[in-house]
Amino acid sequence: NNGTSLTTIGGNGIDAYSYGSTTDTKMSRTSFNGSLDYQRFFNNSHTHSLALTYQLNYSPASTKMSNDFSSASALDDRYSDNQEKTTNHTFQVDYSLPLGVGQTLSLGGKLQLHDATSDSKYYLKDVYDPSSSSEYEYKNSILAGYGEYAGNFGNFGAKAGLRYEYTWQDVEYHLGNG
Repeated sequence: NNGTSLTTIGGNGIDAYSYGSTTDTKMSRTSFNGSLDYQRFFNNSHTHSLALTYQLNYSPASTKMSNDFSSASALDDRYSDNQEKTTNHTFQVDYSLPLGVGQTLSLGGKLQLHDATSDSKYYLKDVYDPSSSSEYEYKNSILAGYGEYAGNFGNFGAKAGLRYEYTWQDVEYHLGNG
């Protein structure tokens, strides 16, 4: 994206002050997604099974922006360079066991690991400005497990289950106040 602007301040008898600026922004975002699945049946009726799943999502991104002001302006030219990356790993296991005619016990677990990083560098007059820059890493992890019983007894059916989920997060600022 490219743009040019003219800003005028003043009017109604106040001396006007004006300056021009150009902005140039370059953005790039990529996304990679994939999964591996394995399923094993332990009987011919496919009621006793084990399923294993792995998923990967990876998204790097880059944004570079420059603001150049006219020589008549008291404003300093600015430049920013932001590099981001997000990675998700998901592991899942599901197990299904028949207990009798019309009765099933299902058990499973899931682990999701989310990691996001950002490195934003800011420059004034081509001089690096660490007070306006930041660099951080954000981690979010989720662990879950479940158990479920399902049964059919003639015209009557029942289902009961239990699920537990635990989430933990961590944010580390390597540069900046956060």
